[in-house]
Formats: sequence, C-alpha cells, structure tokens
Amino acid sequence: ECVPQVRTVLDRAVELFNEVHFISGNHDTHHELDFPPEVTVHSTQVHTFQIGETTVLSAAAATDPDLRRLQLPPRPSDAPFLGLLHSSVTGEFSHAICLPLSVDQLRACGADAWILGHVHSPLTLADAPFIGWVGMGNGLLFDPDTCHVTRLPN
Repeated sequence: ECVPQVRTVLDRAVELFNEVHFISGNHDTHHELDFPPEVTVHSTQVHTFQIGETTVLSAAAATDPDLRRLQLPPRPSDAPFLGLLHSSVTGEFSHAICLPLSVDQLRACGADAWILGHVHSPLTLADAPFIGWVGMGNGLLFDPDTCHVTRLPN
C-alpha cells in the first residue's frame, strides 16, 4: 500500500533542509514508500554517516516487530557522535518490542546522545548522555558544538 502523504512531507523537507535522511521504523515496513531522489534512505544494517562534522550511527527497522539485537560499534573519533534509532530499548514504555537494547548498551557505544523513535510520547531515559524518544509531533535538536539535546516547544 502506497502512502502519498509521506511523499508530500518529504518533498517539503527537501525544500526546507540541505539534507534529508529517512530511517524507517516498524510501521514503515508495511508500506511501499515513494522517496524524492534527494532523500537518503538508510539501511537496516548498523552503519554510520556524516552530517557536517557529526558522525551519526543508525539502523532502520527491517520488520514489524523487529526483534534483532544490534551490535553497536564503539565511538569512532572525538568528533560529535549522535545515535538515531527506532528502538523500544527494553520495551517497558511500548506495546511492541522493536530493536531491543538496554540503556547500558547505548551508553557503552560512547555516543554524545541517542535520539529514539518508536515510543509515541516524549520521554527521557537519561540526561548524560541524553537518551530519549522524540515522541509523535515533537522535536529534538542536537547541537554539535555542545553535544547537547534540547526539546523543541510544540
């Protein structure tokens, strides 16, 4: 099933931002999505990519539910390092498990922050480093100069 609203949102994102990255979550695996050519669609394998000076670690969800246990690599350098995952972490704030990891596993990777999708409410699991879910209709801002995460007002 094609979801035309996704293309509308991504087309607008391409107009607004220098780079647009798409990292699928568990619900995305049910749909055929149409991406503008300017959008970078990320793999389901653990990988890193650069946004400016920031190294971003990610892996897209492959299935629903996605029960894979990811092996996270260590911090690659002293440059800003951000993790982006669609993960339920240990699952207690979610109805379904997705890419399960513990807070300790996330911390051990050495990222300056972990911004997560999957849980629909904004929720912070840890402050240093920041580990938390964006929440539906909410936003988080990672500052590569300070490696601090700020919740944006609705």
